[in-house]
Amino acid sequence: MHSAKFRYLSILDELRYLPTVYLSDHALHDSIKDSLESIVKSSSKVLLHRMCSIYGLSENELLTNYDLFERSLYRILGKAGQPIIGRIKADMLRYAVMNGSEITATDILDPKLTVSYVLKDIQDTETFAFVRNVPSCQHIAFLYTNEFAKNKILSEFFHPQLAEDPEAPSLGLISIKTPKNLSADLFNISYDKLLNETSKDRAKKRLDAWIDHVHSFNKSQRLPTRIAEEDATLWLKNGFSPDEDLQLEKMFSSHTCDTNMSILCAFDISKIAESDINSLMKSIISAHDCVILDEPPAVYTRATRSIRDKKKNHHSN
Repeated sequence: MHSAKFRYLSILDELRYLPTVYLSDHALHDSIKDSLESIVKSSSKVLLHRMCSIYGLSENELLTNYDLFERSLYRILGKAGQPIIGRIKADMLRYAVMNGSEITATDILDPKLTVSYVLKDIQDTETFAFVRNVPSCQHIAFLYTNEFAKNKILSEFFHPQLAEDPEAPSLGLISIKTPKNLSADLFNISYDKLLNETSKDRAKKRLDAWIDHVHSFNKSQRLPTRIAEEDATLWLKNGFSPDEDLQLEKMFSSHTCDTNMSILCAFDISKIAESDINSLMKSIISAHDCVILDEPPAVYTRATRSIRDKKKNHHSN
């Protein structure tokens, strides 16, 4: 599956989806640079140049790719690089704790705790915050191989705080099975109910009507209605052709474009044969505004969408 994930990254790159630049990327960049200047002092620029040349990276690329930075640092300085790593670790632990990390005091005191672990925890926290705060008009694909990761992302998408808000939006889940303990605030329809329709066209119309029904309960419209699919590969596993599946995705996109709504489509990519990845997933990925990967969580946004959103924010200011 690692090779499959690499191919997904290649597809995202080919389709011009860009990784989200998190605030922690800037924090890591500044921490590494400050640590080098503080400990190595006047030799820091020469050291940085040598480190960049090892992997043919720019300074910015090296300072935001911690694993390559650490590898090149130890390659040049050996154990003499440990004080630099220690300072970076302290900076990033401070950043993690101040930004809602679940790292505990016991973790902090553990000498085996690595900078890479801290950075992964920060990236997890920031990705979950992105999912929790998804704005209106977003059609998102979540590509997962891990059930725990899927449940965590869905939990963040249907964040508990939404239910406590008197003006909370309506929420809907297209599920593999009807949940045993279904929240009163969550509308549900199973794939079985949709796939048991007499034709694919009727299944699509029933799903379209169900989405409209869920949205009709969003009385305040202050926050977008949220709809999620638990495993969108089930359409393909149950007779839908790639073209028919793409029509479903286009229907979802029309809802997010025309109404105050965001839709998250989860795909269990472990069920897709590697031989089908290129032919099948390019069109599906391109039907979404954002793509989230698991292990580690990362968010990719279509380049044209990023530019459009920046212009929108600029004009609104």
